[in-house]
Order: sequence, then structure tokens, then C-alpha cells
Amino acid sequence: MDRLVRLTMGTYGIVSLDQVSSMPLFVLFGGLFFAVTGPLSRAFSRRGEALADRRGSELSGNPGALAQALVNLHDQNLGVADPHPWVERLFYSHPSGSRRLEGLRSQSGSPKGSRPLEKNQ
Repeated sequence: MDRLVRLTMGTYGIVSLDQVSSMPLFVLFGGLFFAVTGPLSRAFSRRGEALADRRGSELSGNPGALAQALVNLHDQNLGVADPHPWVERLFYSHPSGSRRLEGLRSQSGSPKGSRPLEKNQ
């Protein structure tokens, strides 16, 4: 990022990176950098979380119990169960609640789109 700022600072009349006026360039290029790398790192995180769900249900031998625990946590934390796909891709570090439940249903052999698990009362 330092090289990118140095390449563009002459265009804006910035003589040195020590000048306060160079700060907007750092903010601009830093924002662009994180706008690209943030969704990529969250995609890796979602993949890891999905694998952790799968492995956890395999170890417990009871995917339904994990699904019920996820529903309870989701309800307690007031999460959005089925966000818009782009919102999930850009901002979620974990798979959405509905995706996690579908993964557990497919693992346990329940039909896709079957009745969602209900909160224990």
C-alpha cells in the first residue's frame, strides 16, 4: 500500500508521507484493500464454520441436537435466519442459520426444505 500511495502522491501535490495531507490517500487505499480482502477472509471463515458444524455433528452422532442448539442460540441472539445472499457473502463470518440447518438436514438424511426445527419451550 505504501508504494501505491507514493505513486499517487505527486498527483495530489503531496511531497512527503509525513504530511498530514497524505492521510486521505492512506484511508482511500486502505479502504479499497479491506473492501476486497474482507469478503474473502469471511468466505474462508464461513467454509471453516460449515466444516466445523459437519464434524461436530459427526462426532456427536446426533445432527438434530446440534441443529436444535443452533436454533436456540439463533433465537437468543436475535440473528437473521435467511439474509439476502449478497449480505451474507459480504458481511457474515458464519453461514446463515438457514444454511447451517440445511447442511445438518442433508447430513442427517432429512428431506430438503423440511419443517424447520422449533424452539424448545
